[in-house]
Amino acid sequence: MGELQRTAQAPAGAEESPATERIKALVPRALSASSAEEGARLGDDLNALLLRLPLEPERDASAALLRRLLDDGALVGLGTEKMPASIAATKALLDLGYPSALEVDPQHLEALRRWERERTGLPWLTILVTLFLVVIAQVAVVTLGAPVNRPFDPMMYHPDAVALQLTPEPRWFTGYVGLVKDTSLKVLGLQFLAGATAFLFTVAAGHWRKGRVLARRAFLSLSVLGGLVAILQLPAGPWLSFATFIAAVGAFISAARLKAP
Repeated sequence: MGELQRTAQAPAGAEESPATERIKALVPRALSASSAEEGARLGDDLNALLLRLPLEPERDASAALLRRLLDDGALVGLGTEKMPASIAATKALLDLGYPSALEVDPQHLEALRRWERERTGLPWLTILVTLFLVVIAQVAVVTLGAPVNRPFDPMMYHPDAVALQLTPEPRWFTGYVGLVKDTSLKVLGLQFLAGATAFLFTVAAGHWRKGRVLARRAFLSLSVLGGLVAILQLPAGPWLSFATFIAAVGAFISAARLKAP
């Protein structure tokens, strides 16, 4: 422990900060933790202090401490299951900016990239299953809502029955309902193609942070658009509207699964 205290000193002319002093005192305590619970608690405190160092005014002292801790391997086994202390120290050193960020060892950079890839793993299987269930549900709803051929009823054409009929709908409304029914299968087909395209884009680009954000926005857009179309389809029948709404829900679930951890 004395070696750690000696090598982690700040360079000449740099002042120590309360944060660096606390980190140097916390590392030995975390290494000698008597239980897993205590080690996890101390590791969480250590990570919080390390990530806070870029905000401290004594930047030279912070950079010197981080470099020494990483180069000496003093943080191996420390931290938490979600974030090792060495990852927190590497992130802090990069956040210090120039020139400290240029002095990060390539091995630590590669460890950080590997950790970020594992942490932001794509839930592609969940999204695929969700989209598959959406298609199955849509087929079931469309099948249940399909019109049934009824037997001929002569009373429907009896003069008295015709006289009791309600006033027919306006022509524009009848045309609108007909248009919605005629394009219903095309709408479902477009929803399927849009969902499949968003899924393929997610698999191809979702491993990168920007790609994941774009994929999430794409699914959110499909969800909002599907909800609006479902509302517009209500006059043509609840079953048709419900089938479209199912795809909107599936897109929303996919977007929620892509939320950055």
